[in-house]
Amino acid sequence: MQKLEQLQRKVQNAEDLQSIVRTMKVMASIGIHQFEDAVDALGDYYDTLERGLQVVLANEFSEAGPFLSSDDEGSAGIIVIGSSQSLCGPFDETILTYAQKKIIEDENKEASFFVLGERLSGYLKSDGVSIDRQFILPGSAGGINSLVLELLAGIEEWQTQQEIRTIMILHNKPEE
Repeated sequence: MQKLEQLQRKVQNAEDLQSIVRTMKVMASIGIHQFEDAVDALGDYYDTLERGLQVVLANEFSEAGPFLSSDDEGSAGIIVIGSSQSLCGPFDETILTYAQKKIIEDENKEASFFVLGERLSGYLKSDGVSIDRQFILPGSAGGINSLVLELLAGIEEWQTQQEIRTIMILHNKPEE
């Protein structure tokens, strides 16, 4: 009889755990939708800003070369974007594999690195990649602005102090 009670308790614990996991998945899904909405809004904002800048700056800087270039002068900076969200292990592993491939292909192991996401940063450090700066990703869409400002300040620092002229951004891309 005691074994039956133990088994019933174990079954109940498993059902409770399944309920918790289901709740976590729903919460993660809600968070993902919030960021997808933010990405859509930022896309529209970017398009509007780019068109406006093209009109305003069309005549002013037509002869000036780009500040960032893809030639060999100056150093390279690589920004790798991961995730700090729970249940997103495959997201980080996918971008890690891609980043490792790009580092080897382009011989960029000595490049300067910014990494967004704690887990991804740990993975890259364990591969021997020297990371200039690690950024903590926001927990909600409200924190995106401050992260972007931090990132822009870091890029400006790269440009002025380390003469970085080429910046590569490595990130995951949603598939249909």
